[in-house]
Amino acid sequence: MTDLVADRLVVFTVGARRCAIPLARVVRAERAVAVTPLPGAPVCVLGLIDVRGDVVAVIDPADRFGDPVREPAMHDHLLIVNGARRKMALLANEVHGVVAPEPTDVSDAGNWLPGAGCVSGTLRGAEGLVLIHNLDAFLSLEEEDSLERALEARQNA
Repeated sequence: MTDLVADRLVVFTVGARRCAIPLARVVRAERAVAVTPLPGAPVCVLGLIDVRGDVVAVIDPADRFGDPVREPAMHDHLLIVNGARRKMALLANEVHGVVAPEPTDVSDAGNWLPGAGCVSGTLRGAEGLVLIHNLDAFLSLEEEDSLERALEARQNA
């Protein structure tokens, strides 16, 4: 269980869901910007942005729960995070801030949750249930390969 309880978590909203990721994995939070489409990328990848010279894939976490992906709106935010294999930007409706959870408020996600492959646990918070994302399992190996092929095709074009 201690793997689930990072020192602090960044809490954000995706649709009607409250989500969190370990603060240590967050590079920055920014207002949404225009996204350049990336043909051949997985459905959850909205496209690419430039973050201080780095090309970063923008991912809509709503896809992890079977919800339709959407284009970023001006009021949305992007959480730039260090994933397992690459830096990526997660589309969020709103970033709520940082919390320091008590270990007793965190539990394993188990198999009860659709999209639980990318959710490592849950946090009981004052605002309700918060889903703690596992960034190391956020993209499947097939999605990682597809994204890599799309990025290579873009470079070779």
